[in-house]
Amino acid sequence: MDRYELRIAGELGKRRRHDLGCEPGGTAPAGQSRLVTEPLDRSALYGLLTRMRDAGIDLIAVQRINPHDEGDT
Repeated sequence: MDRYELRIAGELGKRRRHDLGCEPGGTAPAGQSRLVTEPLDRSALYGLLTRMRDAGIDLIAVQRINPHDEGDT
């Protein structure tokens, strides 16, 4: 299973991040947030993206995190 970095427009509160299974992912350009997922398989990732869409969260980018580079982010 892989972890993913999601970049979204705006910010999410702690509870909403928790409900989505995400944690803060560091700094992002103004007006955006970076989130990191728990390890997910492909179907769980698509489910997360669907929940985000249904919640009206504007997705900017999704990137798989290379486990070897994770400490560098």
